[in-house]
Amino acid sequence: MTNLDRDRLKELERENRELKRANEILRKASAYFAQAARIWQAPCADRSNGVVYR
Repeated sequence: MTNLDRDRLKELERENRELKRANEILRKASAYFAQAARIWQAPCADRSNGVVYR
């Protein structure tokens, strides 16, 4: 493996770590906002009869 190959590998490994970290942050944010949306909707909407209370 040449020095150029090693440098490229290090760069790709670093990028991979950053992307995994960003993915985890986005996954947690998505779960948080999905839960917040469920909490917000739950007391306001009775979906069984189509009536929305505000």
